Amino acid sequence: MSSFPVFADVSSRLHADIAIVRLIRAGIRPEKISAIFPRRSAPNSVCCWLTDFHRIPISSALPLAAAGIFGQLWKRGIHSAAVERKLETLGLDPEIANRFLEKTEGGQIVICVHARSETEAVTAGRIFQRAGAENICCAAEEIAWTRETLAPKWAPLAA
Repeated sequence: MSSFPVFADVSSRLHADIAIVRLIRAGIRPEKISAIFPRRSAPNSVCCWLTDFHRIPISSALPLAAAGIFGQLWKRGIHSAAVERKLETLGLDPEIANRFLEKTEGGQIVICVHARSETEAVTAGRIFQRAGAENICCAAEEIAWTRETLAPKWAPLAA
């Protein structure tokens, strides 16, 4: 697998902005960050650093938009064979993608890091955790998410 997609959903623009800024400061390139969000609550960091900002053509009570790789992916719609092929190329299960679209329709902001290595995926998971993300998961089966995986090495020393 060439990518380790790490997902997190946050409940506010502030949490999304904190997460994205910290990801970029940690050395994760903006091209490797994607976001799906209600149009009315687009995070400022998405507008500043991410590219391919597009509205998602979907019949939903809450109009949605996406940026980054997801902006490219869903600019023409959600359900098509081309989208499913691209999801598979990224290492994403269509079921996971649909689950996060449902969360976004519920008002959550979903951020994804398309990590290049397991180390980068764990770093993204830790940043999401510290930024107050509610659900963090990795689509790569090789990475098992546990509290120990995401906890910083110095946590026992602080207790």
